[in-house]
Amino acid sequence: MKGVVAMKRNNPHFPALRFGPTAVPGASRKKQIPSSWKEGMAFPGAAQVGLGKNLLEKYPWSKFEPHPEWAPGCFAAGIPGELVFVYLPKRNIYNWSGSEVKDLDPTIDWHAYYFDPATGRTFDQGSIKATATDKSAPGVTFKKNVPSPQDWVLVLERVKSGKEK
Repeated sequence: MKGVVAMKRNNPHFPALRFGPTAVPGASRKKQIPSSWKEGMAFPGAAQVGLGKNLLEKYPWSKFEPHPEWAPGCFAAGIPGELVFVYLPKRNIYNWSGSEVKDLDPTIDWHAYYFDPATGRTFDQGSIKATATDKSAPGVTFKKNVPSPQDWVLVLERVKSGKEK
């Protein structure tokens, strides 16, 4: 902490409290610095936040709980037995492997898709059929490669049967 305080004192250009595309010096490709939030809305990140909002609004996101055990090494949250969200941050250009989601309820049919947080496109990954009728059966594992090496959100949602609403 002392080093940070010294950096602030000795460097008038130290970013004390900066947010948005200029939070990290040099992060803006065009070196544009928005002078207001209205200008900041024109940056691609603002549209991407809107895409994420649209995705979350399709689900009861306020009931999500963190579950790091579902997908080790990634960020996972959701509603047990109903919905799994896994954020897979970009690793490197040669890493196309998807996250391994563990212990899905084997009595439930699941539908899976990847969501591209940069464009809002979805890539259907098909269904996972229930493998048991007893919840004491071992959990099901899901793993498929990502469509391209970038950030992805994997969504696994419970497939409702005709009897359920």
